[in-house]
Amino acid sequence: MPPGTARLWRLATLTLVAVGWLGLSPGMAATLRHEVVLRGEKVHLSDLFDGVSPDQDTVLGEAPALGKSYEVSGPQLTAIAAQYGIDWPDASPLVSVTVRRGAHVYGHDYAMSLLQAALHVTPRDPDTELVIDHFDPLVVPLDIDTPPHLVQVNYSGVQNGSFSAVMTIDGDTPLETRVSGQIVHQVQALTVRHTVQIGEPITADNLIVSRMRADQLPVDSLHDPEEAMTLTARVPLTPDRPLTSAQLLHPMLVHKDNSVVMIYNMASLRVTASGIALADGIRNDMVEVLNPSTKMVITGRVTDRSQIEILPGAMPVPMDNRMRASAATAFARRS
Repeated sequence: MPPGTARLWRLATLTLVAVGWLGLSPGMAATLRHEVVLRGEKVHLSDLFDGVSPDQDTVLGEAPALGKSYEVSGPQLTAIAAQYGIDWPDASPLVSVTVRRGAHVYGHDYAMSLLQAALHVTPRDPDTELVIDHFDPLVVPLDIDTPPHLVQVNYSGVQNGSFSAVMTIDGDTPLETRVSGQIVHQVQALTVRHTVQIGEPITADNLIVSRMRADQLPVDSLHDPEEAMTLTARVPLTPDRPLTSAQLLHPMLVHKDNSVVMIYNMASLRVTASGIALADGIRNDMVEVLNPSTKMVITGRVTDRSQIEILPGAMPVPMDNRMRASAATAFARRS
């Protein structure tokens, strides 16, 4: 039994006994109020029955806690009516009254609106979400009409930063509750549609662009499909997991001693020639190439499989000079 009704029930029980033995009769007609919303801390007779005169009204017991309620049953109501001489023609053990202590309840939605304004988070922003981790609603008596506001707002400001604040109503005895959580940012990330085994290339058909929480992504996650295209898997790749640079390898596009195509791009002319790569190379590596016809060596950039672009201003050197320069460099390293 709720604490607030204990006194009412004891009083009602004694009254029913008295009514039976003494033959007391009610003195005035009244109707039952089926739902009572209290503004104060006490339950009065007039809160339960409509038609109670001011001189007959009296305190029956304690009100529920702010925002809470309890039920007063039919037998209790009958006993109360009998004790105080209330003529209640519709008395029945099947009826009851819900007694609720009225209050303004400032809950999650209210706190969210205050926080969004204070932390400059746009509602329904697909890239930013404000998450409340801890919060107890602020329950305020009905006679306090001033809405709460935020004080002591703290925000770390990092990528997914935590925040804390106090939601309060100022007064002689401030009413307040603490609220904390974090601002979560969603960013674009890459995943694969199907499992990719070691050494298999990443293809456009097998890439998915998803929105993921930034704080749950590895620091080397890939965000643009162009970052993954033409790379190969260093480890097995599974769906629904973000792709990272550590999981991928640049494929070897040029192999030492293999034939390559040298490409010279000029203003209005594109010239190609055959050559021999003098080193391995991945995309954008600078690799020396031997022209077997002229015995000259020139440096170019790897652009595709077996293709090397000769950059403007690159100067060929005789193969013998290149070999002497390499030998001198090796001798200097040994020294």
